[in-house]
Amino acid sequence: MYQIEHDLQLSNGMISKWNKSMPRADALQDVADYLGVTTQYLFSLARKEK
Repeated sequence: MYQIEHDLQLSNGMISKWNKSMPRADALQDVADYLGVTTQYLFSLARKEK
């Protein structure tokens, strides 16, 4: 996660905070694009972890 945050110029620990709060739409889209997936896919992964 650190590398993604660094590459996308997100603040340190931002992605891990998404477990407790909803991410900004633009940041979520940036991460999805970086990983080559859709935002819907990321949300589906998050639902499976609960």
